[in-house]
Amino acid sequence: MPIRFRCEHCNQLMGIAHRKAGKTVQCPNCHNSVTVPLSESAPVATSAPPAPLFEREDFDDFLHPSASSPARPAPPPLPLPPGPMPGPMPQPFAPMGPMGGTLPAIVPPEQPGVVVSPTLATVLTVGLIVLLAIAFGAGLLVGRFYLAT
Repeated sequence: MPIRFRCEHCNQLMGIAHRKAGKTVQCPNCHNSVTVPLSESAPVATSAPPAPLFEREDFDDFLHPSASSPARPAPPPLPLPPGPMPGPMPQPFAPMGPMGGTLPAIVPPEQPGVVVSPTLATVLTVGLIVLLAIAFGAGLLVGRFYLAT
């Protein structure tokens, strides 16, 4: 909640963030310098409109930081991923049968079907669309002559 106080010169009600307490700011109404009190000194009317959430000085401070503001430290470097493991590659797990022997590898059967290249699939699709258009046009002509008689 902002610190609310009145300007000493024009009695303008102002609301300033708590971090600006004790600093000197410029009154938006009379443009005189006013020191922000450390706590609220004037009662706030309940019918007064709420103060803006952000003030111009807040953005100015963010966009143009002063030399006195502490610089952010650089983030620590990321650790390198682990390299390959030394030694021979481990063998894949072979399932054991009921008598202690290894089971034969299960190979999925080849799927029956037609393999078509992308170019051939495009040509076939365009041809199908053209055939549908011709069939639609022929249906219109046949229907027109059939209904006309």
